[in-house]
Amino acid sequence: MDKSFKMMLSYAPVGLNMNQIFVRKKDFIISIPDANNIEDIKDIIMICLFNPDLKDEIKFESLLKVNIPSINEIKEIGMPSKLYQTANAMYFTASIVTKLSESRYDLESITLILTDHTLVAITYAEVSAFKEISRHIHKIHFKEISVFSLFISVLKLIVDNIVERLEEVGSSIDAINDKIFNIDGHRENKPNYQTILDSIGLIGDIVSKTRESLTTLNRVSIFMLQTGIPNISKDVKEQLKVLARDISALSDYASFSSNKVNFLLDATLGMINIEQNSIIKIFSVAAVVFLPPTLIASIYGMNFHFMPELKSTFGYPIVLIAMALSSWVPYKYFKHRKWL
Repeated sequence: MDKSFKMMLSYAPVGLNMNQIFVRKKDFIISIPDANNIEDIKDIIMICLFNPDLKDEIKFESLLKVNIPSINEIKEIGMPSKLYQTANAMYFTASIVTKLSESRYDLESITLILTDHTLVAITYAEVSAFKEISRHIHKIHFKEISVFSLFISVLKLIVDNIVERLEEVGSSIDAINDKIFNIDGHRENKPNYQTILDSIGLIGDIVSKTRESLTTLNRVSIFMLQTGIPNISKDVKEQLKVLARDISALSDYASFSSNKVNFLLDATLGMINIEQNSIIKIFSVAAVVFLPPTLIASIYGMNFHFMPELKSTFGYPIVLIAMALSSWVPYKYFKHRKWL
């Protein structure tokens, strides 16, 4: 096999406070922790900065002649300013859904800086997509390696991360749907609607944040296509178009998932309402059933001196039988009408 068709990569596990620099070296691309010994800056194909400090910012700004935004600068960037172009670089800031705990998700910003020969990726949070960069970058054909192809690869990794998130959401929605509507028909215990509501709230939050993330990615792909970069290849343009269509399709799926979440929320509230109505119905029927015997008992509980029935030998058992019959008749009627 021709060496030019080979690509090898040595890398260390990616984590916070660990920078990675990918450089060309003959027929290989290698990962190095520091750029001090690089002879030609154009050999640097990509730089991944994980939670860079002020020292890192100054060093790489001096090396690349571009501005490296700090965490405060990234957080203060408004939607209109997330995409902009300078004389020697293009800046893209996208939002990615990040899992902070079992019940908490948040949007974390990722900034990509695109120069003529180097792609810089900056994140200040644990983003799973960026952990996969060093594992997936070696799959790109060596001759096809360019700053633009790497840019597309990073966007695809982020999109793949969103796909996984939406698949998890879809599975959770199906599980909740089964619990609410007893799809299997073997409900032994009543569902805990408070737990279900908590789950629906969490899923709704994830879907909402995912849609926002997809919106930022869609703007990135459109901005790249509309910028009209002269040295971008037709193949890269086509990949961008495909990526834009994928993002649009995922946005539609996220909207569909959001509608299903709203449906499950309405269904859960409806089930709670039905359960409450059933309880109220039981109390209402019980009140009607026991109303006639209560009336009979109250009549014979009056302390009038002249009440002929009080002197009857069989008055007491007759009244008890009358009270039982007056309860039994309404009960059988409700049963017949299937109100119970």
